[in-house]
Amino acid sequence: MNELHVTRARGRPVTPPADRRAALLEAFARESWAPGGPPALTPALTDADADRLRDADAARLTDADADRLAEVAAELHPAFSGDLTALNQALVRHAAVPNLHGDPPVLAFHAPGADLADAWAADAATALAMVIGVGQGRRLRSCEAEGCDLVFFDVTRNASRRFLRPPVPEPRQGQRLPRPPPHLTPRPAPATAPATRARHRARHRARHRARHRARHRA
Repeated sequence: MNELHVTRARGRPVTPPADRRAALLEAFARESWAPGGPPALTPALTDADADRLRDADAARLTDADADRLAEVAAELHPAFSGDLTALNQALVRHAAVPNLHGDPPVLAFHAPGADLADAWAADAATALAMVIGVGQGRRLRSCEAEGCDLVFFDVTRNASRRFLRPPVPEPRQGQRLPRPPPHLTPRPAPATAPATRARHRARHRARHRARHRARHRA
């Protein structure tokens, strides 16, 4: 969704990719994701299975499909801001319906005869609806930075994330990544010198002996 629809990211204008198909395939590879249904209902895939499914989808995905999926991204984007009307319309438009099909049968949320764009749209819309339906809609977030349209799923424990940080790039061979800004680098707790710890223990023992003597005199 961020790859196909967003025009502002972290305060800067972003031009949607001219080659939408290539952008989608790159996003699938980057996220190690293979289309095929909501993640909670898709069996765990080995790396080999995921590669095989991505290769199969790459062969099926056409430029026309990618253009339609860009429209789907625009349809679903408002759901991250709580627009249930737009989400309901997408569910109807793409004929989202739970059913079992395939051999072996798998649970999907699109009709067996749906084309690729409608199938992916129906499954994606259903996944968002399921998140909202189980009371976790607050985790569908839009980045609150000024001039940023990026959306994300908040996985923090108390759903408190407000901003989407840029991904950390993979270092190339022999390349050193830049250090993070000082305000993002946790400072280590100051170490207590051994002499200081010894003084603290001596004071504690002296106070303890003084209280003990005072009780015996009383």
